[in-house]
Amino acid sequence: IESAIKKVGGKAFIKLNWTAPQDSSWINGTLQCKSALDVFGLLKASELIVADLTMNPTNLVLAIREWRELEPSMEFRCFVKSFTLVAACQRKCDTCYNYDDSDLNNIRERLATFYDSCLGHSISTDGDFVFDVYLDTRSTWLVGLNILGPPTNPILFEWKEILSCREKKKNDKFLPSLPTKPTNIELRVAVASSDEGFQKGEHSSLPVIPGSSEFGSSRVPADTMELFKNGGIEALMDILQKQKKEDNDSSSSSSISSSDDTK
Repeated sequence: IESAIKKVGGKAFIKLNWTAPQDSSWINGTLQCKSALDVFGLLKASELIVADLTMNPTNLVLAIREWRELEPSMEFRCFVKSFTLVAACQRKCDTCYNYDDSDLNNIRERLATFYDSCLGHSISTDGDFVFDVYLDTRSTWLVGLNILGPPTNPILFEWKEILSCREKKKNDKFLPSLPTKPTNIELRVAVASSDEGFQKGEHSSLPVIPGSSEFGSSRVPADTMELFKNGGIEALMDILQKQKKEDNDSSSSSSISSSDDTK
C-alpha cells in the first residue's frame, strides 16, 4: 500500500470495488491518504465499507488512485434507464451553487455529449446504471459507475422517480436513443429559497439543510440519531424527566423501607 501511494504521487484516493469510505472523512478531515495508516483508518471507520464487505466478501479490490483537487460544483451523478440518460443532479448535495440558466443548459449539453460518445453503447447489458462525472473547463471525466437502485444514493431524487421514467416491457430490447436530447435530461441542483432555505432541485420542495452533510449521521452514535428521528430535544427532555421521576420514586421507597425496618 505504501508503495502504491508513492507511485501515484504520495497522495491517494482509495475505494473498494464499488465503494469509497466517504462517510469516514471526519476522522482526518479529508479522504486524502498519505500512508497505509490513513488507508486502514478510513476503511475501519466506514459503515459503507462494512456494508460492501458484507455484500461482496470475495474478489475484493483496493483501488489506490492519484489524488486530485476537484471543484465540488462540477461533480454530477447521472442516471441511465433503459439506455436513456434520463436525469442528473449535483453530487454534493449540502451546498447551494450559483448556477444560472446558461450554466444548467451547458451542463446538460456536456452530459449528453459525454454519454453519447463514451458510454451509450458500451456499459451495462440491461441499459440501467448510474455514472458520476467531473466537468473541468475542457474535458469530462468519468469518476465512477454504480448500479441503478439501492444501495446507490439517488441524492436529489427518489428512486421511484428514476425507476418509473421508462418501464421495460417483457421481451422488449431498448437500444440507446442517441443522440441524447439535452432538454430531456432532468437536471436537479440545490437552489436557494427565501421561504424554505435550500430545496431539492427545481421541481421539488424537499428541504436540504445548509451546511449539513450527506454522511453527517455517521459522525453521531446510532442511538442519538434514532432519538432525534423520534422527537429530538423534546424526546430527550421527556426521557430525562421520566428517569428523574423514577429515581425520586426509588429514593422515596428506599426511605420508607428503612423507616419500617427501624421500627
